[in-house]
Amino acid sequence: MSLNIQAQKINFGPLKPTMGTWFWVLVFGALGLILAYSAVYIFFQGQHTLATSDPVPWNVFVSAYIFFVVTSTGLCFISAFGAVFGIEKYELIAKRAVFASLVFLAVGMTAIFLDIGRPWMMYNYAISPNPASPMFWMGVFYGLYFFLLLMELIFIIRGNLKATQFWGTLGFISAVVAHGCLGALLGMIYAKPLWFGPYMPIYFIMSAFVSGLASLSIILIISYKSKNRKMSQRMHELILDMGKVFGYAVCALLFFVFWKNASGIFADKPELHWILYGEYAARFWIGEVLIGLIIPIFILLYKGTRTHFGILIAAIMVIAGLVMARVNLVIIGQLQTPFGQPLGTYSANMLEIMFFAGLFGMFGLIYLVGAYFFQFEEFEDMVSDALDEAGH
Repeated sequence: MSLNIQAQKINFGPLKPTMGTWFWVLVFGALGLILAYSAVYIFFQGQHTLATSDPVPWNVFVSAYIFFVVTSTGLCFISAFGAVFGIEKYELIAKRAVFASLVFLAVGMTAIFLDIGRPWMMYNYAISPNPASPMFWMGVFYGLYFFLLLMELIFIIRGNLKATQFWGTLGFISAVVAHGCLGALLGMIYAKPLWFGPYMPIYFIMSAFVSGLASLSIILIISYKSKNRKMSQRMHELILDMGKVFGYAVCALLFFVFWKNASGIFADKPELHWILYGEYAARFWIGEVLIGLIIPIFILLYKGTRTHFGILIAAIMVIAGLVMARVNLVIIGQLQTPFGQPLGTYSANMLEIMFFAGLFGMFGLIYLVGAYFFQFEEFEDMVSDALDEAGH
């Protein structure tokens, strides 16, 4: 980072929300109440309230965990464009992207904490570590990743650009390593053919970038629109530039999805037969491929539809497709059982669906509070002015 950006004070002034802001407060508040109800009910009634079983011990909470932490990593990648790689126009969104990345990570951790059943027993993680387990290293590096993101945000707020670059570089490295560990956690399970393979860490990293671009596009466009705030010309152009990068990234993900499934069919992985032309085919071809990949590609790569509204629609579709992809990956990957036992079965119950939906409310409420205190739009205007003064 090379711009001379001053430190910002955290805002403790009176609230002046617009009607658009109040709308999102009500939406996220309702989802937050749903989350609170379902979480308390599950916590006190126990794991028998969930639809899991011995053959399928991981439910949609694990899918939610993967979705949110993957998106967090993608946002970290995007913030690194400015802080680490020196692409100055991306410094506009550094503060917003780092904060959103922190919130997505915290929400993902909330999902996995409740799924554990007894989160207070996590002290055993520290007193009896298992370095041979990818899950152990995933926890280590995600904890480190959270700390480094927090440090980067602090120095962005303080206006210390050298320190921001230092902590941002470390955060970027830790994000790649932590995400690789998450992919390895699934990719090293030989007993689950759908997961097993060296491509899983690469797939997660690629989909993280797509998920980060989609979520940041939604956040930026809705934030300015709901506050009736005019964005700078640089921000307007940056969103369009992100839309083009977004389109190419979705193309790359589609290419990877094609070859991942093609090689799986060649290897005769039974789960892929169910996914591609079995009982889960509609979820894959319509949810993951058509809605989540193909339609967004046409919207994003055609200049006439690559407007702010078009990018918003494409981003929402990609997020919906990625949620479906996470559910399919986690759930269908567990159905094949060893030793010729009957196939596992799983269908999320209403309590689990309520919890998953409520996690978006948790993200939204925390983000709205952060948007008030950290003044993202003011920061972005300040960076835009600094770029104009520097002649970039």
